[in-house]
Amino acid sequence: MDAAKAYFELGDLYASQVYIDKLQHILERDDFLTETQRIMLEMEQLRHEELKNKLKIINTEAAQAYQREDFNTAFDRFAETFDYMPTNPTIAINLMQTLVKGARVTDFSQRYVRASVKLLARSELDDDLMLRFKRYLAQIKALHPDVIPRRRPKEREVL
Repeated sequence: MDAAKAYFELGDLYASQVYIDKLQHILERDDFLTETQRIMLEMEQLRHEELKNKLKIINTEAAQAYQREDFNTAFDRFAETFDYMPTNPTIAINLMQTLVKGARVTDFSQRYVRASVKLLARSELDDDLMLRFKRYLAQIKALHPDVIPRRRPKEREVL
């Protein structure tokens, strides 16, 4: 249950669901577990489903705004989703893509794009996602050089 909650709080709904499913399997076979544990699992499943439904609505709104070329609204909705799922590389890519397509560069958008770049740079990405990440990163650096600050060279250690 703790693992399911931890992954849920990180926004990794897939991993959270894996642990919920494992716990559900155990509960179905184990008569020694308490009714409290069963209730806790039901509550966690309910929270999980409510968040999935909420995120589905927000993502639909983001996609619709993007299709209408309302990139500022799309960015805001993707950012809202990213708040719930800060470890999701697809949402991070969507934020970068939306900025490239025309969302306003503000302190708000810069913060989210920088968080997206940081996440994607340390994530294992499939070939398609890696290609998109590199392409959008290059475009952001070209269009909005202040959004992604250049790394400072590390100072040499003095002996």
